[in-house]
Order: sequence, then structure tokens, then C-alpha cells
Amino acid sequence: MNRIPLDDRKAIEDLFSTYVWAYDCSDEAGFLELFTEDGLVVGLGKKHVGKEAMGAWFRYLLDIREREGDLWLHQAAHHRYVGSGSNYLVYSYATHYNYAVEAKTYGVRSLGYFVSECVKQGTEWKFRRFSISHWDKTTQPWKKSLPWDTAAI
Repeated sequence: MNRIPLDDRKAIEDLFSTYVWAYDCSDEAGFLELFTEDGLVVGLGKKHVGKEAMGAWFRYLLDIREREGDLWLHQAAHHRYVGSGSNYLVYSYATHYNYAVEAKTYGVRSLGYFVSECVKQGTEWKFRRFSISHWDKTTQPWKKSLPWDTAAI
């Protein structure tokens, strides 16, 4: 595993924090600002290429939340960095919590993992490629093909 300078590690952790805050607070513009111009998201096996498509995917997920009437919170943690310099693949736990307002119950909605390509542009870190996958207890994500290499368009 590569050693990443602490300043870069912290900046990438802040990138993930900003991502979950933007998502959980319905901030589409803030979400899209986190990506490079050529960015893409892979959501459960499907590619969303470019900011217009990524924005549509973001709104689709918010629509699910609104239909269900729940409150959602996401957590990205336990980052594993592979790479060097201004380009890292980051593997992270993705935990998705919910509060069912009507039932007044809390729970874990889903367990998964993020695979993200983070690139440094000037002094800022951004996502170039970002994916979310269901949890797989049989294989560590870095021993698999990259999600954007195998995803459907």
C-alpha cells in the first residue's frame, strides 16, 4: 500500500465528506463541483458520463428518497489509497443509513463500497471516476476489475 502525504490524505477525506454532505442535503450543484469536467459515476453497474448524466442520476436517487419519505445519511470511511502523486484510486466503505419518518425507526439501508479515482487539479482534489457497488464479502475490491471498465452504458 502506498504512503500518501498527510495533506493530500486529508484533502481527499474532505472530498468524500463534501460528497456525502452534498448528497444528503440535496445539493446537486455542490455534488457536481466535486468532479472533473470529464467525470463519470458508476451507479450499481451503470455508467453516467458527464455532468448532465451525473446530475440526472443524482436527481433519480433523490426521487427515490422522496418517494420513500425517509431521511438518508451516508458515510464514506476506511479509505485505502493506491497510486501516487496527483492520482489515487481510493477504496472506501460506503454505509447508507435511513430514518423511516412514518415508522419512526432507524436502520442501515445498504452496505457497499466506493471505488474512486481522485485527481489533483492545481491545489484541489476532485473525483474523475466514482462508483458505488453492493458489498461483496468474498473479494476485496482492489482484487477486482475497475467498475468503470466493466459497467454498462
